[in-house]
Amino acid sequence: MALSQAPEGGAAEAQVRVDALGAQAAVQRAPWRHSVRGDLLERQHRGPEAALALEQAAALSLNEREHALLTQRALEARSKDEETGAPARGRPRL
Repeated sequence: MALSQAPEGGAAEAQVRVDALGAQAAVQRAPWRHSVRGDLLERQHRGPEAALALEQAAALSLNEREHALLTQRALEARSKDEETGAPARGRPRL
């Protein structure tokens, strides 16, 4: 939702909006907020930060399949090259 509303700023602009939503108590513990944040950070090639957000989403999720998917995405985000966003080669996966 936020990414589609960001005029030309793309993922960075959308992330600002999602982070602003996080200030509201009602959404601080919502897994979708952290999941969206992780996706936006990943689009900006910020793998470690994306992984952390996705791990937070997984921890808050009450759905077993969603938890597994978010955990897998966090592992993948951690292993991506921060400059290109491509899977890092030669670096061990954490």
